[in-house]
Amino acid sequence: MGIPVLSSEEWQEKLMRLPRRGVGNVTAFFEHRMGGICRDPRHLLVPLDDHMVHRGDAVFESLAFRNGAIVQLDAHMERMMHSAER
Repeated sequence: MGIPVLSSEEWQEKLMRLPRRGVGNVTAFFEHRMGGICRDPRHLLVPLDDHMVHRGDAVFESLAFRNGAIVQLDAHMERMMHSAER
């Protein structure tokens, strides 16, 4: 028996059933290729051909949102600006 070749539908179905660590910690994420925000963390995937992955061509921050506000927003923004200037 060999490795099965899955259709797009089969791939998506299996992907949605896979356990994902940290799913409960993600409220939403923005996906620039889709041009929108998704609230299902099972779709939070980074393609291997993304320049962020194979060229280190990215700046990103993870934010905590508590009691209606972003925790330490000023510090996050300062780090982002510093990294983007490089």
